[in-house]
Amino acid sequence: MKVHGDSYVTGAGSQRLESPTIVQLSAPFRNQGGAYPATMRHEIRRNRIFLIFMAISLIAAATVFNEITVTRYLSDDGILAASTVWTIRAMQVAFAASGIAVLVRRRTLEIRPTQVLLSGVGIAMCVLYVFLTAQDALGSPANNYDMLPYIASAIEYDTADINRIHIETYAAVKQSGVDFTHGPYWEDMAASPEHFHQLLPIYAVKPLYVLLIYALHKVGFAYVRSSVLISVVSMVVAFLVIAVWLRRFITGWWGALAILVANIAALGEAARLSTPDALSCLLTLLSLFLLVEKRRTELAYAILVLSLLARPDNIVLAFAVVGYLHVAGPRFLSTSRLNICLFVVTCGALIVTVQHLTGYYGWWTTFAHTFTGFLKAPAEFNQPFSFSVYVKVLTNALRGDHLQHGMAFLGLFLLLTVTIERPYFRGEQVYSHLSIAMAIALIGRLILFPNWEDRFFVAYYSMSVICFIGALSLRMRRSATLVPHGLGVGCEGLSLNKSV
Repeated sequence: MKVHGDSYVTGAGSQRLESPTIVQLSAPFRNQGGAYPATMRHEIRRNRIFLIFMAISLIAAATVFNEITVTRYLSDDGILAASTVWTIRAMQVAFAASGIAVLVRRRTLEIRPTQVLLSGVGIAMCVLYVFLTAQDALGSPANNYDMLPYIASAIEYDTADINRIHIETYAAVKQSGVDFTHGPYWEDMAASPEHFHQLLPIYAVKPLYVLLIYALHKVGFAYVRSSVLISVVSMVVAFLVIAVWLRRFITGWWGALAILVANIAALGEAARLSTPDALSCLLTLLSLFLLVEKRRTELAYAILVLSLLARPDNIVLAFAVVGYLHVAGPRFLSTSRLNICLFVVTCGALIVTVQHLTGYYGWWTTFAHTFTGFLKAPAEFNQPFSFSVYVKVLTNALRGDHLQHGMAFLGLFLLLTVTIERPYFRGEQVYSHLSIAMAIALIGRLILFPNWEDRFFVAYYSMSVICFIGALSLRMRRSATLVPHGLGVGCEGLSLNKSV
């Protein structure tokens, strides 16, 4: 084995450090003939009976939990609220998932009981988090104002009549008990169909989210519910990506760590919004996971291209990640120049086509609408680009508490990652290189649009922590390989599942 910087190369090239098999886990306990000692065999049999009993008990508890809790709540007031039903279902699934996990992993559990029990606990915690977060998002959505133009953009697929679009949009939100007529600007939007229609191109430029609202409405969901449901489903899948990713590094408390990362990244808050931010986060995380962990370069690039339809500003992230990793990142993440050219051309053509079809006003109009005051008639905005206005907005943004706190958090984890796993040019320190690429994308994003809201940066928050944990786990695995055989037998609690 040769060591290059912080990377290990064996044979013809870099090899992934795979997780130990059941044979490897049990090796320290076997004698020279390959059999377990008598005391160990007795312990395994006892563990086997106990684990089967535990699994059956958990599944049985999940089965009767519904009847017990429903009877209790109904006996109190005779009414069972929808939120209570969600909680009951969450507890049922958590119990059942824990029991099934114990059954599936019982052979490993017989030898390493603590690790697999923690894995079962992790599954139960993740299930509870998903159910409770989804319940909170659907039961108490944010009802943000962005809902109006997104719903109107979906209605516009059926009709070009601006009066009908205006009437149906406000009727849809009013039917859901939401009132968007507070404030001078939104009072004008409610009173003027023409001004309201001029607002739509700024939002219609994110057609994937609008199309999903339209599709869900066609299958029977209300417009308001559809706008939130997309965020909730995106949150669930994004959380699963985070959990699966962390499970590759840690065999113990990966479930608790996944919940911690999701809370740090404000994933639950994004799920309550009627915006494409949760969908954008999902596509970003999924593409990076496939690129880094699965080495599915073409599929990862395709999902990055798709993410541009959720948020066009993802083009900054796409170009930064693909460009940096191709030039300075690990060679196994590189691709041919032809693929890079096709990727750039596809992204550019897609952005230009969408902006043309939706009548998008351009970056400066959107910038002015966001930072200098809402424009009642964006189509009539004709002020030229002002560098002084741009610098003023950028300076004020840099002084904002939200941006400073967010940048400090991301900068801290970037520094920790590159310290633990020092990156080399074209070296195989994948998580350090990915952190640098994300930092470049973040800077580019803030230069173009210096608006720091946590919902825009859920993927950045998540990736900063994931890269840190990935670099730390790889460092621990490499350190473990330097320990003579037999000295690390008692350190299985720190073992890592699958490496990078």
